[in-house]
Amino acid sequence: MPKDVVKSLVLKFQRHFILFPRDICLISGAPRSGTTSLIEWLGHQPGVSAFQESRILLSIHRFIEEIHRFKNLNRDSAAIVSLARHLVFDYYSSQRILLGKRLLVDKEPLEPIAFP
Repeated sequence: MPKDVVKSLVLKFQRHFILFPRDICLISGAPRSGTTSLIEWLGHQPGVSAFQESRILLSIHRFIEEIHRFKNLNRDSAAIVSLARHLVFDYYSSQRILLGKRLLVDKEPLEPIAFP
């Protein structure tokens, strides 16, 4: 069976059975501060899946901020935040095989986080 077909099947399997890390770590830092080297090193550790600047966590954070701004959405904020969490995990699990990984690490530059 071709390698890309196997990968596609495994990605579908892990999404269907929700088999991906339960913990997420966000690494951020100033430009040229070593965050790229750190994320590359972490990505080679067993049990860790590392992403570089996926932007999904920043996008979801902005979405959740908007939920709290509007009263009609704020009433259902717990349910919406739960949906957002599932969206994040679905995104990551559609990008890479995460079976056997305990920690998911993503790297974002400091500017969008500190100076929105």
